[in-house]
Amino acid sequence: MNFDQALMKMKQEEPCKEPVNIVITFDSKEYGGKGFTTLQAPRYYKEKEQTMAVVKRAWECFCNGSEEKLNSITGISVESATSIVVEKNKKKIPA
Repeated sequence: MNFDQALMKMKQEEPCKEPVNIVITFDSKEYGGKGFTTLQAPRYYKEKEQTMAVVKRAWECFCNGSEEKLNSITGISVESATSIVVEKNKKKIPA
């Protein structure tokens, strides 16, 4: 599906008042099947429409004109950026 179709299917949640990561998941032969890309949006809760317009332009730049990539989106999600940082900090690093 393309970006606009994925945006319509995106789970509509009340935006949190903290920075978020917008995650686009996609299928691509170039990336060996499934892939994802993220964009941090610190002001998503205040500027949702403008943020999603920027994300769409970023996705188009990422795809570099490839119709296959443009239409390969499997989903868009909005995740709390702070919870992701907390999870990364919990990982044990082998000595």
